[in-house]
Amino acid sequence: MRQEQRKTLSMHGAEEHERRYKALLGACTCINSTLDLTALLETITRQTMEIMEAEASSLLLVEPGGRYLTFRVAIGEVASMLKDVQIKTGEGIAGTVALSGKPLLIHDARKEPRFFAGVDEQTGFTTKTLLCAPLMTKKRIHGVIEVINKKDEQLFDERDMDFLMAMANQAAIAIENALLYQQISTEKNRVESILKSMSDGVVVVNEQGDVTMMNPSARTIFELDRGDSRHPYASYQKLSFLLNEVRALKKSALFDIVMMKPENTILSNNVTLLKTPEGADEGAVMVLRNITENKDKEIMRSEYLTLLTYKTFAPLENLLLEIDTFSQEIVDAELPLRRLYELEKNVKVIKSFVQKLHYFSELEAGPLRLEKSRYRLNDLIEEAIFLSKEEFEEMKIDAVVADSQGMVHVDGNRIIEAIMLIISFIHSVVPSEDIAVELIEEDDFYEILIRNSLPDDLLPKISNLFASHKLIEELCRLHVGGEGIQLLECAFVKHLLDAHGGTILIEKREEKDIMVINLPRDKGE
Repeated sequence: MRQEQRKTLSMHGAEEHERRYKALLGACTCINSTLDLTALLETITRQTMEIMEAEASSLLLVEPGGRYLTFRVAIGEVASMLKDVQIKTGEGIAGTVALSGKPLLIHDARKEPRFFAGVDEQTGFTTKTLLCAPLMTKKRIHGVIEVINKKDEQLFDERDMDFLMAMANQAAIAIENALLYQQISTEKNRVESILKSMSDGVVVVNEQGDVTMMNPSARTIFELDRGDSRHPYASYQKLSFLLNEVRALKKSALFDIVMMKPENTILSNNVTLLKTPEGADEGAVMVLRNITENKDKEIMRSEYLTLLTYKTFAPLENLLLEIDTFSQEIVDAELPLRRLYELEKNVKVIKSFVQKLHYFSELEAGPLRLEKSRYRLNDLIEEAIFLSKEEFEEMKIDAVVADSQGMVHVDGNRIIEAIMLIISFIHSVVPSEDIAVELIEEDDFYEILIRNSLPDDLLPKISNLFASHKLIEELCRLHVGGEGIQLLECAFVKHLLDAHGGTILIEKREEKDIMVINLPRDKGE
């Protein structure tokens, strides 16, 4: 009879073992079917509870830094109350397992000193018996999984522990894969976001030279997103041409390509060849920058300087001819006054254009070097007017400069130069015009008003120049209309005043056009 009972129990144990084994295989298949971390943790916890025939189950993950564990999934009567609850590593059964990496079998939780009753007190749940196993791979402990209170008031035993560890080992590998996938996905999304936001085009090709990735800027460059494009073949032809250039490269390179008509787009291409650790070709990354505008600016600047140089050398050549003639005639001690006038005229022209070259070079050099000191502004204005009258004897300047004791902290010579340049510019445009200069004091700044009657077609161009933050580009654009060199002094005055924290603009006051120079008052006056 006893032998039959032992045989029956043995058969029952074998059947139970086979049932659990099949359930374990099914659970492993299930948990390895997804890389979504949230869904995976839910599946692991639920499958574990079913296999272990427990009343409740929970899964805790170790937080970054390793100081805390967080309940990520809990199934049972009080599951909702455990969501996102944290416990310290090393505290309680779960914390102890997470710290040691060894499973624990607790028959009576109330008699176990390592059992942390805080969770039960918080939830009202009674933990009687439990199993806890680490979710551990060779790299690290990712967390722990618990099963609580075996059904039918039974106790967990060593066989239960073996099955839970088998389940936990498979689950840990799945969790590590899911975390790695999550990390890769996050990094991939971050890289894609960066690439999408880049103004430069980026194209990635494989070892065969076929495109595997292209950001929106690159698609725009090749007009690949224009659904209504009449010439899709031409767009792909441009891309194919570039890809052929890349396939022919033996090493990383930087080169420019001019896209043919109708755009005449100039692309700067930085190509980095990708290699495997063994040195085999793995493709390439191309960064494409549209430098058409930069090249246009360079061409415009070159043309501008070329024109200045030409206008300098033309009178210089005339001057040399005059000097040669002068040398021949001086032998007879006869020197016509007309020759002297011609010499003086050409010297002044050369001086003017050399000065313009100097202004242009200072504009291109960037911030000015100033030697600041404290001055009475009316003294600087009076000096500028005096010097202007000496230079242009026929010019009439009506000055209204108050006897103010107010001070400015400026480079005095530069401010005198700025006022003289504006007076000289007005005189060059309208030589017969009388010029009026006035100084007005405000609370925080001074206004220098220079009244004029400049031609109406020139006023908006000067206003745009004074409002521009890119003086060189604006001058080059004006050069196309012929005013680039004429307005160079105005651009330099703006550059000079910007360095002092001042401004210059054109306003209409009492139906008259006025150039207004603003300079801040010296706060220490």
